[in-house]
Amino acid sequence: MRTPQSQRGASLVELMVAMVLGLWLAAAALQLAWRSSQSQQVQAAYAEMNDNAQLALQLLTRDLQLAGYAAAQGVSAGTTSSSLIRGLKGAPLFACDQGFTAPLANVLTCQTAGSSAAVEVVFEADLHNTSPTASGVPSDCLGNAVLPGEGLYLTRHRYFVQTASTGRPELHCASGQSSQPLVDHVAQLVFSFGEALPTDPSRAVRYVSASQVSDWGWVVAVRVCVLMQSSQAVWTSEDQATYRDCQGVKQSTASYARQSFHTTVVLRNKSL
Repeated sequence: MRTPQSQRGASLVELMVAMVLGLWLAAAALQLAWRSSQSQQVQAAYAEMNDNAQLALQLLTRDLQLAGYAAAQGVSAGTTSSSLIRGLKGAPLFACDQGFTAPLANVLTCQTAGSSAAVEVVFEADLHNTSPTASGVPSDCLGNAVLPGEGLYLTRHRYFVQTASTGRPELHCASGQSSQPLVDHVAQLVFSFGEALPTDPSRAVRYVSASQVSDWGWVVAVRVCVLMQSSQAVWTSEDQATYRDCQGVKQSTASYARQSFHTTVVLRNKSL
């Protein structure tokens, strides 16, 4: 009978090779899992930005469409034409390219330095274009009762971007002597205003910045851009993330994801 040969164990070199291969596979698996987690975070960030942007644009669109609205108080008839008499006087809009110096001031002035625009929208509030309060009177953008003045429930909604103490940028609305954040993570507002000609008051012939508006009474449309920022950092220093800003210029972003959203609003009460 043959005696069985003695079994030979793995050498030290073989053990080290196996250990290196195992560590390499584990690192690859961890890297893949991390990339998958980061991809999910990026997708969630863009979905959140899209939701917040739609809310911000909806609020701005609704108010801009009401700019200049006032219920008819009578008819002024001439020999060849007639027109409705409305109680709202003055321009329905005012804006600053770099924000308001003091959003709660009675008389608005423009900042000379700032990264975000601001706009004031003026219209007559009623029980149909606002949500009535418990006492049955029109409300402003903060849900507060609008006080009547000069026979009108005149409201002035002022939209601007302000950074909270936590560093989070927010879309604010000011009305009366108070303001509140309405939408989180709005990094910038940009507006351009479509002006009409006296000979054709229903069509915008040029779009200009707020500082270039010759007469706010001739603004018939507004282009709105909101630049959104993710609520959490999703990029690392190794990522090459870019986005298009409100002017369409390609920009790079570090840590936080960013995306711009656009819409054009026709002022209903100026297009007739």
